[in-house]
Amino acid sequence: MLKLSIKFLFIPLCLLIYLSYNIWAYDNRSANNLSAYCNIDFKGVKPSTETLGATLELVDYRYSSKPLEPTLTIYVDDNIYQISNLKIKQINSDYSLAKLLDKNFAKNEYHLFAEFPLQILKNLKTAKKVQIGFNYHENRAILLPLSAIDLKYWQNQLTHIK
Repeated sequence: MLKLSIKFLFIPLCLLIYLSYNIWAYDNRSANNLSAYCNIDFKGVKPSTETLGATLELVDYRYSSKPLEPTLTIYVDDNIYQISNLKIKQINSDYSLAKLLDKNFAKNEYHLFAEFPLQILKNLKTAKKVQIGFNYHENRAILLPLSAIDLKYWQNQLTHIK
């Protein structure tokens, strides 16, 4: 009788653990702009030589270990641009107990680094609405607008673009 009770407790317990992990691992974040979803760092490159440009570093933390796709989609007003020469770095979580209380415990860290072509920067300088899109290999597409504050900051970084 005791062995039968243990079996009936063990199976639901295993099922509960499995379902809990799947719910915990699913990325169900909601955000109304890009900087609310992940960390972004946009920098204009000042013209010390003939090279003009800007870079974007996007840092995202996820439980899923599926990698980022190497393409960034940028919607600038009515224009759509694709940047495919991205540098991507993935740092897998080490599940260290020393980081147990850290907000990013057990999350994988993704860095996406993009260099913007001059044509996109010229359009960004006068844009009213900008959206940034990126994908993960599990077909999870992220498309979020820049907040008004972020858009103004980006445009201030591009004062040297003519």
